[in-house]
Amino acid sequence: MDGSTPLEDLVEEVVFRPLEEHRRLKSRFLSRIADNPLVDSSTLSLADVQRILGTNTVSKYWNLPGFQEWFLNTGEYQERLEGLFSLALDAAQDILLNQDPKAQSSRAAMVRTMAELAGKMRPKDNGNATGAAMAKLIAGMDQAQLSVFLSKSGMNLHLEAGKGEMEKAIPISVDKPEEV
Repeated sequence: MDGSTPLEDLVEEVVFRPLEEHRRLKSRFLSRIADNPLVDSSTLSLADVQRILGTNTVSKYWNLPGFQEWFLNTGEYQERLEGLFSLALDAAQDILLNQDPKAQSSRAAMVRTMAELAGKMRPKDNGNATGAAMAKLIAGMDQAQLSVFLSKSGMNLHLEAGKGEMEKAIPISVDKPEEV
């Protein structure tokens, strides 16, 4: 006897624990049925799965206890993410409750992270808008708004009879920033 209880033995027998090869098969399967509204994984047979995968490899595992349920569960990854997020919240709580003076910087960082996650604080903005976002912002401005925007940026725009001249050149790149 290995010291386990009958319930633990039963769980070990019924709960499928996938190996790396099983995970690779499932990942390939899920990527092939992703975004296909015509496929209901709960109704697929072994032959259907083999046809989708283009291999008979899955037949080696099909009758293992719990394999079919695990393999055809398309919500497993979301379920696991929810579980991991729950663990992450527990870890965050442990950090926040830690009174050790050496942990204060970790506590401060966790307070900020939790505030952002809870929507209590805007995410940290480094002040740099992306080129595409900046181009969209500028494109939506009229002449007066553009003049105010540029003057706040330290540039003056002179508009005379449809001709615009700037006192300072502005390097603009929508796709990637240029080195100045």
